[in-house]
Amino acid sequence: MKTQTQKKLLFYYDLNQYLYDQITYYSDNKYEFLEYIGETDRDYLKVEHKEVEDYFYNNYWHSEYYWEDFIENISYQFKDYIGKEVFVTGKNITWRNLSGQKTFTLNDPMDIFYEIAPQTELTFYLWKINNNEYEIKMSHHDSPTGEFYNITIKD
Repeated sequence: MKTQTQKKLLFYYDLNQYLYDQITYYSDNKYEFLEYIGETDRDYLKVEHKEVEDYFYNNYWHSEYYWEDFIENISYQFKDYIGKEVFVTGKNITWRNLSGQKTFTLNDPMDIFYEIAPQTELTFYLWKINNNEYEIKMSHHDSPTGEFYNITIKD
């Protein structure tokens, strides 16, 4: 009997979702928000949602740190595959819903991202299917409902 594999979301890059999650969390935990911004002498009951929202939307460095975390996640996940051949199949690619495939050698863990992703704002979700298989859903202006990629790393 064939065993069913269960995919597991490893991590994602979705800046809007990240900011929404941060704003929601710190709006619900105002004392922690004051600790986060280093103002513990203030009355946390006077912190308004708008202040939390403005803090996260108006500080560009949040997006830079989030991007750095994404790079670290990819590096950690794919560092052991350097020099391996990567086979990618994709569907619903671009506004024309194309399908395709490509093969490349993984010279740097970020190749998993740069060999597939267009140079634009996007969301990137990565699931692990099994030891050498992954799935990606990526959305951007040419594919707002998502492109889907299956990645197999050959031994």
